[in-house]
Amino acid sequence: MCFIGNGQVSRSIATYHSDIHIEKSGEYDKITLENSFHSTVELGLPELPVYIQSFVVPIDAKLNGVTVNGINKQKLERTFYVYPAQPPMPVSTQYDADDFTPPNPAVYNSSKPYQGKQAEILSDELYLGYRIITVQLYYLKTIT
Repeated sequence: MCFIGNGQVSRSIATYHSDIHIEKSGEYDKITLENSFHSTVELGLPELPVYIQSFVVPIDAKLNGVTVNGINKQKLERTFYVYPAQPPMPVSTQYDADDFTPPNPAVYNSSKPYQGKQAEILSDELYLGYRIITVQLYYLKTIT
């Protein structure tokens, strides 16, 4: 006897305009999102909030990727100069302005949206007998 089945794991996430917080940091705008404790980390690229979620899936499940459905877009009617991502700094280290990673001109001067993707799989791991898939969802895109 053979059983073949298809399944999916889904999650609904709602974000509202009021969840976005913007504060000035020198000449830059630091953008955070309520209930999002992570941000993009590629040095010199725009530091934007992301949502990271892990899912437990069957060990033998075939992973076909991530699909984002039902997106409602809203444009923020203001110009922002988004803070570039910086390397992590231990609390015990004194910050020196010379350590600042400047914005990457190839991205900051581009007319293409950054972050171009909506979601990506960060990891697919076995942990204590469970298969755990971790996904990163990009909420915001910058357009120059």
